[in-house]
Amino acid sequence: MQLSYDITRHEREDSEWVVLIHGFGGNRGMWGRQMNTLRQKYHILNIDLPGHGDSEDVPPQGDLMTATVEAIYTTMRQNGIDKAHFMGVSLGTIFAILMGMMHPEVVIDMVLCGVIIGVNGIGGVLLNIANIVKGFVPYLWLYKLMARVLLPRRKSDFSRRLFIKSAKRLGEQQFRFWMLSMIAAKKNFAISAEHIANMPKLCVMGEHDSLFLRMLLRANREDYGFLIKTIADCGHLCNIEKPKEFNELAVAFFANGAV
Repeated sequence: MQLSYDITRHEREDSEWVVLIHGFGGNRGMWGRQMNTLRQKYHILNIDLPGHGDSEDVPPQGDLMTATVEAIYTTMRQNGIDKAHFMGVSLGTIFAILMGMMHPEVVIDMVLCGVIIGVNGIGGVLLNIANIVKGFVPYLWLYKLMARVLLPRRKSDFSRRLFIKSAKRLGEQQFRFWMLSMIAAKKNFAISAEHIANMPKLCVMGEHDSLFLRMLLRANREDYGFLIKTIADCGHLCNIEKPKEFNELAVAFFANGAV
């Protein structure tokens, strides 16, 4: 499975790498507000997830979650990237965490924006509803419903429009493949605290991202080792809604392991 990606290199050859992983329905353009900040210090590998952007479509069979992690790992190896900082948003945070579980040797640390700890709770409810009505409801209607639930605030209008615009490029078939894969992951996906507890992880959450923030706070009490920072007056997509605040936190963490 081939991924489409962009590489931006810093003038210093020995600069560290950052791998960017966008969310469901998006593409690598979702990181536009981070690029100028990151390119000042790092090499950047910015990927499109399978079926998204310019990447190959999702294969109809197989474990999509595992295959995606392996495709990211292969892309890193093909470009001579031995280790990297990882930055994920929404669904992309799951792949960053899975990379830490499956290939910890390539992960320096990770910044997780709007982190999703599994696909249960309201996320699971949304997936179940989508699965029930998928045969007679247009996929964009389902996606707009998901966008409205994840980004309900009026101040999130821009993020929501961008979210939906990107989903139109995803297409109905790929949307349904991803949805079925996430439903399967709902039953099988679990974070291994043993594998990632000591791996540096900054979770940047909007204070109004109440659905996933509550889930994260519960998980953190179970000793997964998350450092949590909350951005005021912000929703699920902190990197879009409050890029200045998000970028400052991310760069400080990559540089010092603390904020």
